Amino acid sequence: MRESMVTRTITTTRATVLCLDIESGEPCNRTFLFPRTYKKEKELLQKAQAALVDEPNLRAVHVVETEILEELYGMTESIFLANATKLEKKNNKEAN
Repeated sequence: MRESMVTRTITTTRATVLCLDIESGEPCNRTFLFPRTYKKEKELLQKAQAALVDEPNLRAVHVVETEILEELYGMTESIFLANATKLEKKNNKEAN
């Protein structure tokens, strides 16, 4: 018998960012994949700059292109239960 799956549709943003090497002055494009969607270019540039932590000579200067992706992810229930964090139920009633 096939085991049940836990699934989730995840929205991500693929951004191509113009970067500048501050030592050589050479431009280059880098592509990043970030969870969620972003409305402002400034937010994407901040995320891209944080992702460049291993390349201290590069600066993210302009978002060239963005693409919103929706993909379905899943795992079997047994893997989910083995790896998930148990959460407390939300109480929708206000305490007086």
